[in-house]
Amino acid sequence: AIRWVGENIRDRIETMAPDEAVRFLRDFHRRIERAVLAHNGVLEKFMGDGAMVVFGIPTPRPDDAAAALACARALIADIRAHNAELAAAGERPIGVSVGIHYGPVIMARLGGAAQAEITAAGDTVNVASRLESLTRSNDAAIVISDAAVAAIAAAGRLDLIEGFEKLPPQAIRGRVERLAIWVKHREP
Repeated sequence: AIRWVGENIRDRIETMAPDEAVRFLRDFHRRIERAVLAHNGVLEKFMGDGAMVVFGIPTPRPDDAAAALACARALIADIRAHNAELAAAGERPIGVSVGIHYGPVIMARLGGAAQAEITAAGDTVNVASRLESLTRSNDAAIVISDAAVAAIAAAGRLDLIEGFEKLPPQAIRGRVERLAIWVKHREP
């Protein structure tokens, strides 16, 4: 599972007219969608300036974790190129932070009797979200779990881990055990 959050987006939107904010968010969402579909992911849902993506739906594959990381790297490269365009137009850049965890995901119809949706749930989804929140305290663009790294290595894609640094096990909100994480620091 992958959790993305756009950074600096809320600050920008608060000064925009509603129609301008919608165009801005649609452009950001299009960029996410393009990266996800190019890497065979399933865009589970958009959440304002973020998104939840899962891989291995409907059938898990051995390279799902590698596809998730390749997708994250593609989106970050796309945003970097877009930021060059924004800078040329005199606008502020935007950032993206990504959390990736590997494990089983529960896909179920959840909600009430009148308002329900098919959604991803479970520990893997929760951990991906918590890892994304660790990007800020670690000055990282991407934080991935040791489980994701092991699955990426098993798929023979260690090239995707290039530039990552392994950190000591971290406390993750909502989990008893600490989790070893890998970070890809932000590029200037």
